[in-house]
Amino acid sequence: MIRRLSLLALALLITTTTGCTVIRDPQPEDCVVETVEVREVEEGPSFDVQLHLEDRSFRYVNRGLENGPRLEQWQQWLEGHDVTLHVVRDSRHVARITLDDGTIVYDEFDDASRS
Repeated sequence: MIRRLSLLALALLITTTTGCTVIRDPQPEDCVVETVEVREVEEGPSFDVQLHLEDRSFRYVNRGLENGPRLEQWQQWLEGHDVTLHVVRDSRHVARITLDDGTIVYDEFDDASRS
């Protein structure tokens, strides 16, 4: 019993200190909109797509390589370009990516929020 509680406490501690948050069904009102230049795109852990930005920070598309385009396509779309990101508040999780010509290349929002 004590061992189970210790493992649960450890898991909770790791989750809260590493900033891991489960994000389900993000909506536009849950996001901060950023227009940024993407310097580099690379594969991250768990099939994520990591976007390295001009200010040396990063954002990520959760499991962006699992069901979506190949890494090379992400790089072609984003590297060296200004894009608009909808980033879930208090995270680095990208819910929508819009190119400077208005093309949405990645979107987690439901159809009612497309605008």
